[in-house]
Amino acid sequence: MSTITVSVTMIEAALRHYPGSEQDAQALCRAHGVPPGLLRRAYARVSAEHYSSLLQAIMVAMGDEMLGYGRVPHRLGTWKIMAHSVITAETLGEALRRYCHFFRLFDWGLAPRLAVEDDEAVLTLTPTDPSQPLEDYAHVATLFYYHRFASWLVDFQIPVLGVDMPADPPVYADELRPMYRYAPIRFGRGVSRMRFAASMLDRSLQQDRLSLETFLENPNLVMVARRFDRDSWQARVRAIIHREPANMPSFEQVASELHLNPQTLRRRLRREGLTFNEIRSQVRRDLAIYHLSRSRDSVETIAYRVGFAEPSNFIRAFRQWTGVTPFTYRKGG
Repeated sequence: MSTITVSVTMIEAALRHYPGSEQDAQALCRAHGVPPGLLRRAYARVSAEHYSSLLQAIMVAMGDEMLGYGRVPHRLGTWKIMAHSVITAETLGEALRRYCHFFRLFDWGLAPRLAVEDDEAVLTLTPTDPSQPLEDYAHVATLFYYHRFASWLVDFQIPVLGVDMPADPPVYADELRPMYRYAPIRFGRGVSRMRFAASMLDRSLQQDRLSLETFLENPNLVMVARRFDRDSWQARVRAIIHREPANMPSFEQVASELHLNPQTLRRRLRREGLTFNEIRSQVRRDLAIYHLSRSRDSVETIAYRVGFAEPSNFIRAFRQWTGVTPFTYRKGG
């Protein structure tokens, strides 16, 4: 199971150009497990499964895999054809150059280009018509899918050195930090750009046509929920906490299990952009949302299952995470 959650601000962005009525949009949300009332709550979150299912449904309803954000639609099947065109590449560099070439074959508003500058690989998204710039989401979605698809191809979380965005932070800016393992993100740079180590381009692909077919059954879920950073320190800490959250281990206990002294673990987590308390809070939040969405357990039972001795403390924490109480969340906002 995946307990990863996604902010409803990402759903609002996905629905921005949806051509149906508000009632149609609400019905679509309900059909895919997303209570429409949650969309009015800026801090609300939904499971990765519900988000990816709804995202796919919006794409199908619009006939556009870019959700109306391009100058012309990415018709259904565009991503599939691209994926088949790159899967036979031997190295990641060859695959990503094919990817960029594919998405320059038609003018949809952005032209991706991959270059090597010193020891860095740089993906740049260049507007094809600067007088008609695309909205922020087009840049955000393109960089996100590029990075996640590349990580899937080599079955490894490609460390991002930095991301530049052309405009000011969007309302969903907080969602961007974990997308890139808390790498530096600079807004208002006038250009979309992602940097990572050029040595990554020499990695051999770990996927083939058979695994691609499985991937294409639900690509959005793989992109959102699949973890490729199994060897990172934050992933190791998360795995320990996730194992038995009802008996939440202390920081010292986690460090001991990892055969590190607490100071060393704290320093390594800080280099990855997170603290132990932030990881613990994320695990509790996502598990709580998972159980509230998928089970009929009482709020008190869920509080204990995610490591709270007192339900009142859980309710207070949940309100800080999502802006609503667990009871309100379960009712759909």
